[in-house]
Amino acid sequence: MQPMDKDEYCFAYGYNGSYLYCTPNGYASNSLPSEISTLIHRDLIQRIKCVSFGGSKKSYFILYERDGCYYAAWGADVPKGLRDWLREQRKYSELQPFLGCDGSLRVVLGAAGSYMAWNNRAITGQGISPGLQQLIKSWWGDGGWVRGPPQLITLGADGSYFAVSGAEGHGPATYAWNWGSQSQMLQDAWQFLWRDPLFQLDKLAHVSFDPHNTGRYVMVEKCQDGSSGPSVRFVQSVDSGEHELFGLLNRGTGPSSNGMPYSRPIRALNKPCKAKHGGTATKDKRELPLRKGEYLTILFEMSQFWYIARNKEGRQGWVHSTWVTIVEEEPPGPEKLYLAWKAKCDAAFAKGNISAFPELPKAISFCQAVSCTSLKAGPGGLGVCQHDVALLLRGSGKYSYKFLKMERNSWHPDKFGQRCALANREELKKKSEQLFVIYGLLMEIEAKNDI
Repeated sequence: MQPMDKDEYCFAYGYNGSYLYCTPNGYASNSLPSEISTLIHRDLIQRIKCVSFGGSKKSYFILYERDGCYYAAWGADVPKGLRDWLREQRKYSELQPFLGCDGSLRVVLGAAGSYMAWNNRAITGQGISPGLQQLIKSWWGDGGWVRGPPQLITLGADGSYFAVSGAEGHGPATYAWNWGSQSQMLQDAWQFLWRDPLFQLDKLAHVSFDPHNTGRYVMVEKCQDGSSGPSVRFVQSVDSGEHELFGLLNRGTGPSSNGMPYSRPIRALNKPCKAKHGGTATKDKRELPLRKGEYLTILFEMSQFWYIARNKEGRQGWVHSTWVTIVEEEPPGPEKLYLAWKAKCDAAFAKGNISAFPELPKAISFCQAVSCTSLKAGPGGLGVCQHDVALLLRGSGKYSYKFLKMERNSWHPDKFGQRCALANREELKKKSEQLFVIYGLLMEIEAKNDI
């Protein structure tokens, strides 16, 4: 499919984590309605112009372009009033599902069967807030649009909305919004925009709410002069497809064009955070490459979107706020984990008659290799792999071939079995054998490294 035009966006959030993100840089989707998937896979869609998802798999609307003509399709579960209105528009545009239609048609599906739909000649809606109803009435007069059809209407899950009027012949577009009970995060983001003395409403290219989940939203600025990419201001709480969406919005862009209105830090944070993704959000060399699951320290908040952070190796760089999660306290490192586990093992060995295996700390289970995750998930296993165990043992500060060989002796199945209660001996010996083998693998690696 061809991407959307410059500064054109459409974000559809739907049933059970489904989504379709349409941007000038391409598309991203998950669990699409089968009818839309069929249209895409048969190459019947050249470019999507409008898409919206309701509260079920069969509740959707899509307007798309092919060979210079516009076509619309909608699901069986869209509200009856909307279906009737769409059919009524046939007298203007021969509008039927999967047949040619008016390219000005727009449909926004909201929560609990609410919707807004309009084109150049008409408008309809159901279940929308009184404030939005009054706003639309002020944009409509004498049987037609005062400034042309709305450029944008997005509906939130709680009666919230953001709307932009047309801008034809009667002055510039007007903007209106109501946050309802949307999250404090959204309200903070909106206030943050206005902290930039150069910000103006007409710089916004798109605003979108998830109509089915409160507090999920996207705000995108128009391309800056001389730039081919968008200036992303905020993408917050978009749980479904957040990674894919941010990748689309940030192709070819970097910290300098992604919501960094100030050259100086807003504030010092010095808070721990955990990386949600690996790599970098953009291709900008100033970004700090992340390893998924690693812990870093956020030093400064540079904008709503960007931090300066430092990793465990002491490297500092830019980190995107949607790629990390701030935590209250960083879990104990390998040193503390090893000392606690070693003390537990020594106490169990000294007491004897062991009835429960001294399990390795869950916090060291960081390895995401495919071959290791299947091994760790197996029944009766230790829940760790050789890479996890190596991380724990390095916390001893003595990690070497000699250290591994000496420690391995404690886990020989026969020797360990002598310390176990008779009722649990065979089961515990199997686990000790697994750990004994892991020690052996680590010894082989160390032996090669010493050559």
